[in-house]
Amino acid sequence: MIVITAATGQLGSLILAETLQRVPAAQVAVSVRHKDKAAALAARGVTVREADYGKPETLAAAFAGAATLMLVSGDADNATRIAQHRNAIAAAKAAGVKRIVYTSYLDNDPASPFTFAAIHADTEQALRDSGLAFTILRPSTYADLLVMNAQGAIANGAYATAAPTGKTSSIARADIARVAATVLTEPGHDGKVYELTGPEALGAPDVAAIVSKIAGKPIPVVPLTPEQLAGFFREKLGMPPFLVEALVGAQAAVEQGRMAKVTDTVEKLTGQKPLGIEQVLRAALQAAA
Repeated sequence: MIVITAATGQLGSLILAETLQRVPAAQVAVSVRHKDKAAALAARGVTVREADYGKPETLAAAFAGAATLMLVSGDADNATRIAQHRNAIAAAKAAGVKRIVYTSYLDNDPASPFTFAAIHADTEQALRDSGLAFTILRPSTYADLLVMNAQGAIANGAYATAAPTGKTSSIARADIARVAATVLTEPGHDGKVYELTGPEALGAPDVAAIVSKIAGKPIPVVPLTPEQLAGFFREKLGMPPFLVEALVGAQAAVEQGRMAKVTDTVEKLTGQKPLGIEQVLRAALQAAA
């Protein structure tokens, strides 16, 4: 059996959908925090189990009977997420899970200005120390996150960024999900680390040019200081301090060239080229129109 965590989340739901195209629903279980949100999955024959990374006592039962666990990274501050991921790995081992597939990050250097990188570094080491088989997926930044940036740029007439010169090899969640489903359902991936990126690395001027083309009007790039960006996140969006620090740090990491690497791993593993930024933005903006 395959158990997929966070299966009602944005990435987890896509991984589940791709997995169900490859194996029968009876061979899949999901671990979710709220079972009522997964009623449709239960109706399809997927086993639904309620568990929470932050409640270790719930995890062993959620992972019982699994040969492979899809561990989708959580969403919290560093100390909380590190503890949660360690809880999940320990519970998986106790439950007799044979292999864990984990969604890490392309920039997993603890010294990165992107503070969440330290979480992924710790979890990767915990997997290696666990004695379990593992497969680590290291995706670049989600291309889907650029949709909100594009919408804001079209509304405001400018593409604001604190990373005006850096480039990012952004990847669509859909492509990450296809890779995840592939390694979950096929043999030969034990001990592998896969760096997943989009087809090219683009900078803010490139993305602004794409948005300009889609919008049919010029969208210039407006550089922001890290302090201006942090103020926007705090005051306009009401983000908590740990998230502000991480997102501002992510922009600094882009400026340092940490997110510019491009690989052909998606195509090699799935037989399909990854989606480009223009494809992602066009589809999302047209759907929202």
